Amino acid sequence: MIHVIFDQYQRYNNVTTIINRFRTENKCFRILEVGANEHRNLEKFLPNDQITYLDIELPEHLINDPQYLLGDATAMEFEDDQYDIVVALDVFEHIPEEKRNKFIDELQRVSKEFFVITAPFDSPKVVHSEIVANSIYKGIFGEDFIWLKEHRDNGLPKLEALKSYLEQKQSISYKIIGHGDINIWERMMKVHFFAAYNSKLNFFRDEIDKFYNSKIFEWDYPEDSYRKIVVVSKRSDVDILNDIFVEKSIPSKYNEELKMMERDFYNLVSLLNKDTTEQKPAYADELKIYINTGEGYSEGDTIVYELNERVNFHSHDIALSNYESIHSIRIDPSNYSGIYKINNIKLVNEDGKALSYSVNGNFDFSLNEVYVYENDDPYITLDLEQPVNILRISLDLYLFSKNYDTVVKEFKKIFQAKKDKREGIKSGLELLQNNYDKLLLLQKEEADKYKQDILKYEQKFKQCSQELADYKNYMNEHIEQGRNEKMELIKELNSVYNSKTWKMIIIFKKLIGKR
Repeated sequence: MIHVIFDQYQRYNNVTTIINRFRTENKCFRILEVGANEHRNLEKFLPNDQITYLDIELPEHLINDPQYLLGDATAMEFEDDQYDIVVALDVFEHIPEEKRNKFIDELQRVSKEFFVITAPFDSPKVVHSEIVANSIYKGIFGEDFIWLKEHRDNGLPKLEALKSYLEQKQSISYKIIGHGDINIWERMMKVHFFAAYNSKLNFFRDEIDKFYNSKIFEWDYPEDSYRKIVVVSKRSDVDILNDIFVEKSIPSKYNEELKMMERDFYNLVSLLNKDTTEQKPAYADELKIYINTGEGYSEGDTIVYELNERVNFHSHDIALSNYESIHSIRIDPSNYSGIYKINNIKLVNEDGKALSYSVNGNFDFSLNEVYVYENDDPYITLDLEQPVNILRISLDLYLFSKNYDTVVKEFKKIFQAKKDKREGIKSGLELLQNNYDKLLLLQKEEADKYKQDILKYEQKFKQCSQELADYKNYMNEHIEQGRNEKMELIKELNSVYNSKTWKMIIIFKKLIGKR
């Protein structure tokens, strides 16, 4: 399962299901994602499709990236039907109300097959949940959550207004799907806000996201949902989606388990709040990417990003087209010791192909792309088989903890326990393998014995067969000899019977009265 935070998983996994339902014979789609930002999540879910990203603003490092285009989604500079599919996930609500119909028109014009939008729509429950969630964020950070503020400034779109506008269009079919229980969305957002404030909470927040994605997501299709998914098709009937998107109820056991995880989470929040006096003061931090073009790593060939300690997840896509013949790349996730997850690393060459590499570094130990460093200046290196030109590098970085010795030690203890368990399993496997090998050897010895017995019996069978054949020949010879002797005897008797002497004897017998 692809792991991203829960609200991104809601959007991208649903749109993936929709696209795959319309797919025929492993067709590769040309897809445009509008308002994708930097994270490139869609290609994680649809790695075999050709995806282009459009945004009204792009960071400097994406300006020359061929997959990213700068443009206004309400006035796109594309030909009609230029892309098979256009998706805009949680973008509609950020479009000013007066431009929303134009936005829909452009998505329809540019898409050849269909387009998909997801968005929260105006309703008392949705508005109330967003107000509550934003108040939590503002209470923690002293300012509005930027995206919820835009929802309020622009006004959430009205579902009936969108339906009415789509009904006026000809030669289309559309379907509206609800996903995401409002109450669960609000609770999950609160968890994320608290975790964003204290990186020690990220381990557990990550587990809550994983639980939702793996257990609750597939059931979370209530009638009264936080987010609506709108599919507008120009060529196919959207009724093919009817059997996969139906209203469901989340099993009570999953609801209860999620609530228990939330209770544990807030107990941890309270526990950590008691230790605020022992926490280290805030400090600036950096993510550094060093490029080795054959002369080693130097500050001159370094790309630096400032890390906000309140933000624990960072996704980067970095252009490297200015560097020639890259030998290796060094990634410093921080300036400080701690626990960091560096994953979804992708190196792409000028032909758009992913490059292979080996990972090394000064980490004390690692597990599933989580790296633990007990000393400052942590790094990993991506070592290439040979020097090559690289178009870009993308990666995700989770800052689980920084300078928290107790967390590092606890993680090391967990890691050692898992390592010991693995060694125990390995020993068990070796024992089974030895027993298996012995069994194979025993079976081979038995088989060889049976083979020798078979050969002996085959030889006896051949000997008996030969004796039988010899006896048959012997009998045939004697039968033929007896037949010849009988014929000679018959000839002799016939000769006697036909002789004059025999005839005289017959006459003589008759004269004397004997026959």
